[in-house]
Amino acid sequence: MLIILKRWFLLAMIVAILGGCASSSALNKPHRQPALSDLSEQAQTQEPSDRELMNEILSIINNNEKEPDYEEVKICLQSFVAQYPQSEWVAPAQALMATLNKMTVLQTALISEKTRSEVDHAKLSKELNALRDGIRKREEEHSSETARLQQENDQLKKDIEQLKNLEIRLEKRGKRLR
Repeated sequence: MLIILKRWFLLAMIVAILGGCASSSALNKPHRQPALSDLSEQAQTQEPSDRELMNEILSIINNNEKEPDYEEVKICLQSFVAQYPQSEWVAPAQALMATLNKMTVLQTALISEKTRSEVDHAKLSKELNALRDGIRKREEEHSSETARLQQENDQLKKDIEQLKNLEIRLEKRGKRLR
C-alpha cells in the first residue's frame, strides 16, 4: 500500500512539474525542424537528446514491475543536468531531484518510525502478557480463596447445627432434671 502511495505521489509530482514547465515558455517556443546535417551528426554520435534522456529517466521511475532505485534516478538526473545545462528540462530535473531527496528523507523517517513502533509493540506485548499472567494468578488465588472460604462456611454451618443440637439436648436434659 505504501509503495502504491509513493508511486502516486511521485507521479503527481512529476505531472505537476512537467505541467508547470509545459505552461511556461516551452510551449511558446516555435518548434524548429532539425537540419539534415544535424540529424546525420546526431546519428553518428549516437548520443540521446535531452528529451530522450529525460524520458528514459522517467521510465525508470514509472517501472511498475519493481520498486525504482531512486539513488540511481538521482545520479541520472545529476548527470543529465551536468550534460545538458541549457536544456528546458533542467528545472524539472532539479525539482525532481529535490522531490526525490525529500522522499528519501521521508522514507528514512518512516523506517525509523516503523522500527520504533515495532520496539514499542514488542514492549507493549510483553507488558500485556505480564498483565495477563498477573490476572491469571489473581484469578487462581481468588478461586482458591473462594474454595477455602466456602469450606470454612460449610464447616461453620455444621458447627452451628451441632451447637443447636447440643442446646436442644441441654434444654431437654434440663427439663428432665427439674
